Amino acid sequence: MDSITKLRGKLAEAEDILQYVSKELEGYSTKDAEEHLNFAELKLRGEQYSFYEHPLTDKPFRDDYLALMIYLISLGGKKEEGWTVLYRIAAGCDYQGELQNLTTDAMTFTEERLSDLIREIYSAELANIFAIDSLMISHHMGADDAQLKFLAGVYELLKLNKGFLTEAIEFVKVPNTIFWDNLVEKIATWKYLSGKDIITYIDAYHAVSLEEATKLDYKRIVFYNTTYKDKDVIKLDDWKANEILFLNCHFENCGGIHSTKQVVKFAECLFDGNVVRYKPLGDGSSRWGWTDEKYFSYRGFLHFNHVAFGKCTFKNFQDGVPMLYFMNGKIENCIWEHCQQTLGSMLLNINNAVVRDTKFIACQSTLYNFYYHGSYGSPNTSGFGCMIYSYNSLLINNEFTSCINKVNINDSGSPLSCILLMEKSSCKRCNFKNINLSCIYGYHSDKKGAIATIGMVESEEQDNQGISITNVSTIPKEIFIVGNKKHED
Repeated sequence: MDSITKLRGKLAEAEDILQYVSKELEGYSTKDAEEHLNFAELKLRGEQYSFYEHPLTDKPFRDDYLALMIYLISLGGKKEEGWTVLYRIAAGCDYQGELQNLTTDAMTFTEERLSDLIREIYSAELANIFAIDSLMISHHMGADDAQLKFLAGVYELLKLNKGFLTEAIEFVKVPNTIFWDNLVEKIATWKYLSGKDIITYIDAYHAVSLEEATKLDYKRIVFYNTTYKDKDVIKLDDWKANEILFLNCHFENCGGIHSTKQVVKFAECLFDGNVVRYKPLGDGSSRWGWTDEKYFSYRGFLHFNHVAFGKCTFKNFQDGVPMLYFMNGKIENCIWEHCQQTLGSMLLNINNAVVRDTKFIACQSTLYNFYYHGSYGSPNTSGFGCMIYSYNSLLINNEFTSCINKVNINDSGSPLSCILLMEKSSCKRCNFKNINLSCIYGYHSDKKGAIATIGMVESEEQDNQGISITNVSTIPKEIFIVGNKKHED
C-alpha cells in the first residue's frame, strides 16, 4: 500500500484549489532549516494557550488527525511555529499522550488510513475545523509550497469550497488581539464561516453561566450557544470583565441588558420577545415602561455605552421603553422584525453609531399623549415621533419594509411623524418600502402634522429609495424622554 509520501502527487492534482490557496497565502513561502525543538517547553506553551474545548475531543480518530497534522508540519520549514499550534490543538482536545511519539506513525500513513480519516472528519462535520487547524499551522510556518500542494488535495476530498477557504484564510491570518477588536464586524460579513467554526480559537475565558461571570476576574469573557430566560435586568456593570462577547446566544423574554462600563459584543444572537412592563397606577390609569424605580435611569431595554451587533435577530419585542440605546457602536447585517415601541417615541436611540446592511421588517413606534407623558412645558410645543433617532451616526445599505410610526398627541402643535430622525447624521443607499406614517390629534383634529420618511437636522441623505424628507430646524430635548424620565444632554 502506498505511503502518504507517495500520495502527495495524487493529492496535488487538485490544481484549482491549490492555485487559489497559494494565491491567498502568497508571500509566506519559506525554506528555513529545521530547528532543534524543546518539546517540553512547547507542550507547556500549548497548555497555557490551548484552543478551548476543541471539537476533536473524544473523537476515535483523534490520534490519526494529530498524526496527519505532524505530517503537514514535516513538509514546512518553521517547525517550532507549527508544533506550537499543534500543541494548542492537542491541549484543547485533551490529548494525554506525547505528540512527538506520533511522528513515526505520521510518516507511515497509508492510502487506506488517509481515506478512512477523511471520511471520519467529513462524517463528524469537522471539515471546517480541519481546514482552520491546518491553515493555521501552515500560515504560522510560512505556508510552504509543499504544504499547500498537500492541503489542496485534502481540501478537495473534504469538499471545501473557495468561499469558505477565503474566510478561513482571512481568519487565521489575523492575530488574536486584532481579531477580537473586529470580531463582530468580521462575523457580520462572513457567508460561510460561523461562530461554530471559530469559537474554539477565541482567546478569552469561556463562561458557563451568568452567575459564574459575576465572580470571574478576567479581562475578556465569552458566552457561546447559551439560552437566557432571566426576567430581571442583566446588569453587566456588576461584573469585573472589561469586554464581553455573546456568540450564538438566545435571549428569550429577557428583562433587559445594561452596561455603561464594558465593551459588549453580540454575534449571531437571537433576541426573542421581552418582559412587558405595564403598571396600573391605582387611579384607574396605567403606565408603560420601567415599573421599578431602580431602572428609571436606564434609557432602553438594551442600554450600552460601547456595543456591537453582528448577524443578530430581534423579533416580537413590545415595550414602553426604547428597545436599544447606545452611545458608541455598530449594528451590521442584523434583522429587526415585528418590534413595537409603545410609548417612548422610538425603537432605537443611537449616538455615534454605524447601522449597516440591516433590515427592519414590520416594526412600529407609537407615541401616545406626548404632552401628558413628557411634561415638556408649553402645550404649543411641537412633538416629534420617530422609529429611529440618530445623532452623529451613519446609516448605510439598510432596508425598511412595512414599518409604521404613529403620533397621537393631545396638543395644538404640529408634530412630526417619521421613521428616521437624524441629527448631524447621514443616510445612504437605504430602501424604504410600504411605509405607514400618521399624526393623529385628540383635541385638535383640524391641525396637520408633518409627515416624512426622514427628518433631518444638520444631516444628509444620498441615493435612498422610497423616501420623503423634511428639514427640522430644532429638535426639542423631549425627544429623549424615556418613560417619565428625561435623558441628560
